[in-house]
Amino acid sequence: MSIMSKLFCRDDIGIDLGAANMRVWISGEGLVLEEPSAVALDITHEEVKEQGQQESKDSGKPREHRVLAIGAAAGDMLGKTPGSIVVIQPMKGGVICDYDITKKLLRYCFSHEKVKKARKGGFRRPRVVFAVPSGITEVEKRALEDAAQSAGAGDVFLIEAPMSAAIGAGLPVSEPEGCMLMDIGASETEMVVISLAGIVHSNVLRVGGNEMNSAIMTYLRDKYSLVIGEREAEDIKIKIGTACRPEKELEYEIKGIDATEGRKLVVKIDSKEIREEALAGLLGQLEDTLRGFITRIEPELAADLVENGIVLTGGGALLRGLGKYIAAATGLPVRVANDPAHATIEGCGVVIGELEYLSKAKRR
Repeated sequence: MSIMSKLFCRDDIGIDLGAANMRVWISGEGLVLEEPSAVALDITHEEVKEQGQQESKDSGKPREHRVLAIGAAAGDMLGKTPGSIVVIQPMKGGVICDYDITKKLLRYCFSHEKVKKARKGGFRRPRVVFAVPSGITEVEKRALEDAAQSAGAGDVFLIEAPMSAAIGAGLPVSEPEGCMLMDIGASETEMVVISLAGIVHSNVLRVGGNEMNSAIMTYLRDKYSLVIGEREAEDIKIKIGTACRPEKELEYEIKGIDATEGRKLVVKIDSKEIREEALAGLLGQLEDTLRGFITRIEPELAADLVENGIVLTGGGALLRGLGKYIAAATGLPVRVANDPAHATIEGCGVVIGELEYLSKAKRR
């Protein structure tokens, strides 16, 4: 590629800005960045937002806390910060809950060394595809578009995250037949039925990987007086978490602090108690919501689901035996996507290939 071509060509970028992790996809390169969606702030230090201004706190100018770390570095601080430092995850269910912090997160995405190295363009702002929840409002859409353009994006395109996940999982979304997807993320589970490139039915349950971690932490504190952090709970979920009984129950040893006596405590647990006591309530909610959702589907689409079944995506789909559990609850065939945690960003990568068409349609 010549120097002039490199300077004036345009990059296309896909971003999955989730509650737990942010992922960046660049056309021709694939997935180039995957880090926690986290920002660490020094709350004892404030700066005037407009650069170069030195007004005092009483001047009425908007002020913000100093950023200490973003992404992986901020993620390493979770659960370990003193009172003067707070770690924020500004996206909840794919929706901005802190506009200014989200802009910093997006600037970090665009300026990250891995992203800059993978980009081919020079002066032109990149076109960006964002995966967003299916129930996002127009106000939330505009907030995300504004944050992205303030952070350095050019044209911004939004695709519903379940549709992107379905595309990434290889479902025939444009065909005149129903296919169902459950996307189990960090903060919520989205259930959708797709036909003719559109979402016909959708429902959101505020249960995801984070709630499972919290349930494990609560169970261990209540039964064993054992205090653990969210990272340890995540490890327990990954290593011995199950949705249905495995051939052999798994065991795990935890070292922590006794909540009542303040001394070291070592506890051995197994997958049965995590499944039947810690996670049973959340799995029950998931089952009840799913069965209620299926009863509202039209007979023609329901008949397609008998053949096509349900596809599971999202990091939560990696819970052992979840597909088997859902199949038993619904009587439908269930499969987990080949790479469920990356299905959404892979779908963004496919959509990037259609941006010329989408750009013309947007201008019209």
